[in-house]
Amino acid sequence: MAKGIQGFVIHLSTDEERGAHMRAQIKGLAIPVHFILEGDAADLTPEILEKYFTGDLKAKLGVTSCTYKHLRALEEMTAKNIPYGLIFENDIFLTPDFEPALHAAIAEIEQKNITNFLLSLEDSNLRYVPGSQRRKGQLVYPRDIGRFAGAYLLDLPAARNILKEVAENKCELIIDSFHTHCGRKGLINFYWLHPTIATQGSHNGKIANGISKKAGNIFRRISFETQRVYKKILWRFR
Repeated sequence: MAKGIQGFVIHLSTDEERGAHMRAQIKGLAIPVHFILEGDAADLTPEILEKYFTGDLKAKLGVTSCTYKHLRALEEMTAKNIPYGLIFENDIFLTPDFEPALHAAIAEIEQKNITNFLLSLEDSNLRYVPGSQRRKGQLVYPRDIGRFAGAYLLDLPAARNILKEVAENKCELIIDSFHTHCGRKGLINFYWLHPTIATQGSHNGKIANGISKKAGNIFRRISFETQRVYKKILWRFR
């Protein structure tokens, strides 16, 4: 088992349903997990907004709060010199093989000396590694962009580089778009895990969206699962 992994749950609200959901998801994981509770939209002070944000995000918004909490997790990583940070948003659903798959991915990363990376673990946006690029026994694939920010692993150099960009230029994009911004500037390297091991409940219809308040329901679940089957087939033949 790889050492030096710390999990962080980005708590997007004080909603008890989500808190209970995440406690159930991480129960039994050998990875220590810390909840990022501070930084709700109402608690974003002028000092916080001035330090971290610019443009439309420099306001007491749900998307600003979410982005701030991701950055706080990276600050915790760097302050404690944690080699690998595992970041969850609080609507994530993990597959039963999550932990062994994660450790197998880390073993591959270390064997290949991959560094300064952000590894997407989820399929919430129904994007997969094309079948023509998949290799037997390979889990970690280099990509040009990230996926969503509901479940990802990054190392300490990537965390430091993201925070350095914020310190120098501030952040005007929601967190997954800001990751893409950092990747395009050559500050971090993107990788996707295949097969994926997590999905956001606000996308698969199992949990209401914490920012838009879009409700979870059976029709959204059926729609998402139907699209997932179709997209998996489509990406396999690319």
